[in-house]
Amino acid sequence: MKKYAIANWKMNGDEKFLNNYFSEIAIDINLKVNLVFCPPAPYIASFAKLLNQNNLHVGAQDCHYEDKGAFTGDLSASILKDLAATYVILGHSERRQYQFETSELVAKKAITAQKHDLIPVICVGETLAQREDGSYQEVIKKQLEESISWQLNKEFIIAYEPVWAIGTGVTPKFEQIKEVFALISAYQPNVSILYGGSVSSKNCDEFAKIENLSGYLVGSASLKASEFSKIALSLQ
Repeated sequence: MKKYAIANWKMNGDEKFLNNYFSEIAIDINLKVNLVFCPPAPYIASFAKLLNQNNLHVGAQDCHYEDKGAFTGDLSASILKDLAATYVILGHSERRQYQFETSELVAKKAITAQKHDLIPVICVGETLAQREDGSYQEVIKKQLEESISWQLNKEFIIAYEPVWAIGTGVTPKFEQIKEVFALISAYQPNVSILYGGSVSSKNCDEFAKIENLSGYLVGSASLKASEFSKIALSLQ
């Protein structure tokens, strides 16, 4: 199974940041790990030009489900592909929460992404309330069932991101992540599964021991090149 370290920069960074970041990151020692950088959309093409190794890729943080049309402010999968993106994050909890995206919409986006040879990174995860009331398993199963269409016929990735761990500094216990990974593997065998949610160089070595772990979807920690390099190295 391939190994991935995916950097989700969210709404952070500029041209100066991109150039400094690339000059600092230790990419020469991560040949066994696929590094995917997902900067804000306007910088996708700029960052793509800096990459010259087979294990380095650029991704997008979202795409529209239509190929083109009157959708002001949105970006199609074909536009992202033209900018040299090869991956796209879909269904991130922040978009599910703030843009009210449903799993059905995520499924439509994933189909379109594959149509244009983008690899979807489909996110699932429960809120703190759902974790505490014991409904988290059913919540995640429902997200998987509704976000992953039978029409997906190429490579895709699943990222488990407990909402209560994203950007909070709080991380689930090893056994909690292991349980959800087993659930996802049972539902969707032979798929790459990533963990996301306050991943750092301090906890990634422990998480790397989880069965079926294919890597990480990293948020704030990925904004520091040295930190992201350490996280990627834990997957070697």
